[in-house]
Amino acid sequence: MSMLRADSSTPLYVQLSRQIRTQIEQGSLPIGKQLPSERELAADYGISRLTARKALAMLRDEGIISARRGRGSFVA
Repeated sequence: MSMLRADSSTPLYVQLSRQIRTQIEQGSLPIGKQLPSERELAADYGISRLTARKALAMLRDEGIISARRGRGSFVA
């Protein structure tokens, strides 16, 4: 896990979504694998939970992950 750059012109949520997408493409997050929760992502990356939520929403909108109510987010 590489850290996000707060001094970058790219928003943190975009940086996080790119990192997760890369992990999926490289196979370190296989199809069906549960992703860390918003709270875990926020703690791991030192970002707000809202930022983590936006990153996951971006990936959901692109069809890369799916959300299951009460269970979390999974690689689609």
